[in-house]
Amino acid sequence: AWDLGGIPLPDGGYTAYGRFIRSEAPTALTGDERQALLGLGITTAVDLRSGHEAEAGPNVLADQPDIAYHLCPQKGGWAMPHREDEVPATYLHSASGQDWVLPVLQVFAAAPGAVLFHCAAGKDRTGVFAALLLLIAGVGEADIIADYEVSYIYRKEVIDRKHAEHPK
Repeated sequence: AWDLGGIPLPDGGYTAYGRFIRSEAPTALTGDERQALLGLGITTAVDLRSGHEAEAGPNVLADQPDIAYHLCPQKGGWAMPHREDEVPATYLHSASGQDWVLPVLQVFAAAPGAVLFHCAAGKDRTGVFAALLLLIAGVGEADIIADYEVSYIYRKEVIDRKHAEHPK
């Protein structure tokens, strides 16, 4: 998991720490990892996976009494890009779906504390929302792209494992 805080803003400020935390699906956390997440002040968990994905690998924070859990699958399903040249169109299609995007952003806006948001690997669907949040905050395009690129580095091991498990 990593915080979207500390990213430079054009006015010389930075995005706030402790507000939006992106992650892969927290399905198998140790007790210490769970406590570390709870120590971040998370009050809301937004699960961007499909109902089938969430059922197959439940979010371990979903049963926490102090955390509001929201399963927010994309309407019409998520079409995973299979080739690099498919990424822009896939992400644009996802970000333009108001029947999915607006309700998720409303959950983010209403959260009283930190929001943990995730999909399966924490890169694609989560990356779309990280980019939208950073755009809304006024972060420059180069820094949004850099945040996305870093997500690949942070998630490479998970992505490689998911590709091995699901080669298609």
